[in-house]
Amino acid sequence: ESATREKRLIIAFQDIVCKGRGLVLQSELFVNLKDKNNKIVPAGFFMPVVDSIAMAAKIDKYVILTIIGMIKNKTLSKPVAINISLDFIKSTEMLSWLERELKIIKNSAKMIFFEMSNQVVLQNINEVFYFVEHIRKIGASFGIDRFDFQSNGLEYLQKIKPSYIKIDKSYLDNHDANDNIAAASRSLNIVTNSLDIIIIATNVESKTDKEMILQSVANCMQGGFIAKVNVL
Repeated sequence: ESATREKRLIIAFQDIVCKGRGLVLQSELFVNLKDKNNKIVPAGFFMPVVDSIAMAAKIDKYVILTIIGMIKNKTLSKPVAINISLDFIKSTEMLSWLERELKIIKNSAKMIFFEMSNQVVLQNINEVFYFVEHIRKIGASFGIDRFDFQSNGLEYLQKIKPSYIKIDKSYLDNHDANDNIAAASRSLNIVTNSLDIIIIATNVESKTDKEMILQSVANCMQGGFIAKVNVL
């Protein structure tokens, strides 16, 4: 809690760029921590501790408040994607608070996308469905991060109807020798087209990666070769 009080949480972002004209779809937000020696600690190191002490929802609230403040001050120039925790969406108190805040910014709620990992979505499908229906009525959107091909199929996408899915570039390589991955990629393309879901290829870290993705079913790209991570 002292990190939020002392403003030692650093919000960074990375743009996601669409194929074609290279327009920015959104910026994904990342939360880093500045320790008491002013060293930056990436989220991957401190978030497991945050989860263990049930602080994730409070950090989510801090990020959301920051973005809503930027919207009110007219300093947010492009849509953002906020990774939301399971603790947050399970909290009726947090959901009520979020509804009030989104209603205040009205039409600007469309600037905010919330996202969760594919694994969390699958393991908590009913809670996620309720959350998605809740925010969608107010104007915000939902996406699925770290998508992978599950043995139980793609039917859950029809229930959740995310605005986008983020999938590692390796699943989208048209020249992959794995027939199962190639078949799954084709099925994914059919489902996403029918539901109007955007496919975002992640971990695009080189010119070779980008050239491969340009030939794939992906609509947009994210990675170090596409855009650097910058402080908000």
